[in-house]
Amino acid sequence: MRYGLLCVTLFLQFGPAARVALAQNWPPYELRVGDQLVYELRSRTTGAANPDADVAQLQFWVMGWANDEWKLLVDYTPVENGVPGATRGGFVYVGPRGALRLDEETHADLMAFDRFLRMFVSTPKSWEDQTNWTTPPDWQGRRLRCEADAPDAKQPGLRTLHFHVEDPTGVLEAMSAEHSGTITIDEQLGAPSSLQLVERNADGATTETVARFRRLLRNGEDFAARMEREAENWLRARRRFERLADEYERGVDDPEVGERRLRRCWPEFLQQAPRNTPFESFAIGAQMDIDGRVAALKRRRLLVTRWLGRTAPHWVAPDQQGASIRSESLPADKPIIEMFWTARSPASLAAFHMLRQADGETPNDSAATIVCVNVDGDISVGRAASAALAGDMMRVFTGAPITGLLPEDYPIFRVLTGDRRVKQLAFGLPANLQSLLEERRP
Repeated sequence: MRYGLLCVTLFLQFGPAARVALAQNWPPYELRVGDQLVYELRSRTTGAANPDADVAQLQFWVMGWANDEWKLLVDYTPVENGVPGATRGGFVYVGPRGALRLDEETHADLMAFDRFLRMFVSTPKSWEDQTNWTTPPDWQGRRLRCEADAPDAKQPGLRTLHFHVEDPTGVLEAMSAEHSGTITIDEQLGAPSSLQLVERNADGATTETVARFRRLLRNGEDFAARMEREAENWLRARRRFERLADEYERGVDDPEVGERRLRRCWPEFLQQAPRNTPFESFAIGAQMDIDGRVAALKRRRLLVTRWLGRTAPHWVAPDQQGASIRSESLPADKPIIEMFWTARSPASLAAFHMLRQADGETPNDSAATIVCVNVDGDISVGRAASAALAGDMMRVFTGAPITGLLPEDYPIFRVLTGDRRVKQLAFGLPANLQSLLEERRP
């Protein structure tokens, strides 16, 4: 059994004009420059083969206000048996009434805990006049259907709303999952005082998470400005690490040389990083994860060596209705994108919505043929999932996973020219699939 602690920290920096805008458009949330909110979160899973209870540590550092959005730095640390694990984090942007978007550059590190951001739910312009509303879609296309309770005279200054997660993209349906929750907002505090999140899954497991407000600290504008400067140094180090990882994955350097460079990257940053900051924690967390990251890069490097720049072999596989599809039948006058995916990978399921959305934004004159290639050994599992997700995209089912890869390596995007030469490979869920699709022109 595991127990832990979740702390949520926000630092907000904006000018007088932004204060006026917030006062007009977002009554429930009233934060000040340098505010730090600390929450304690505990979660428990029941009905599973191995029920447990665990927690994490989560911090939101609000860095600024621009273009009608708050810029928040998020810091997430899992805790197991009282021992902190590897810290991850990145940037999120919060609109005037709570609309959230994830930063493209740090998107991958935010995916593991983005559901906790629902604590700051989108609200209508007039909090008092509306009791039912639906939030704008988040980065996964999901919306929250909200219902606010009437003010309770026994609890003055507290407002409670209940929400149910609606997912028109079909991912939750494919997972046979249902998510709902309750948020209590302290109007005097100007922030949530508690969050209760319930996640029911296909295997009969239910995870209940409770986050409660513990304290408010105010650190001032100078602190927020210093954090902004330190963030730039961390981002430069992060970009360097990702560039080295990309070069290693593509086989640019000798593997031993490339691995040494990767392993030196974060220790070198830590020699100069300010102490007791989220950026120091990010670097320590990245170093704790380095063995797993290098192992994943080695798996991918082998596949890149086998595929990139070579002619992809032809395949024959059944489609959703069971009819055989031959790769030779695909149009030869346009590029082809093959997305290899597995129903065991949440990132694969999320990719369908992002792929459909990005493809719809691509000009018709650069349209490519998109084929979703399922690699689950049990074809029925892939068919059931894709029925809810794929829309009218072509999908085939090979029933054979790619040798040497793990579920976390998926999805894999393989961009082919019309003559089936492999032009590009991308692993995992890209933050911006549109940029990947733009690379598909021969």
